[in-house]
Amino acid sequence: MKLNKPIKHTGADYQELGLFLRGLIQIMAADGHLHEQQKNHILDFGTETGFARGFLLESIEGALNNKHLPKEPPIFSHPESAAKFLSKAAVIAVSDGELHPREKKWLLKTAEINNIDTDDIQQILASVPEKIE
Repeated sequence: MKLNKPIKHTGADYQELGLFLRGLIQIMAADGHLHEQQKNHILDFGTETGFARGFLLESIEGALNNKHLPKEPPIFSHPESAAKFLSKAAVIAVSDGELHPREKKWLLKTAEINNIDTDDIQQILASVPEKIE
């Protein structure tokens, strides 16, 4: 599976984009801490894809205390979107210096529920270091 295809931005695929953003916020919150590096990655992604900066900041800042933020990973309708999401989410997960066990578990669960091949998720996880010094 190619992991470098862009996300589609037409029709129902805007729903995929919303799921993508929600999932990035979920992975950021998975370890229970709000890290500046993760916040910046999500802000960059969100503004590049058309989300309002104020909405993004509010969503990110409130993620840890938002009891309505789903805990279950997003289910994408396109395998390409799920694979692209997992690649971006893995980078965000490790951008704070380490891949927390809860983050890794969440990424593996996301791959499973989106029917991503085991080799593909292992390739994605191998592409990011477990810890950054």
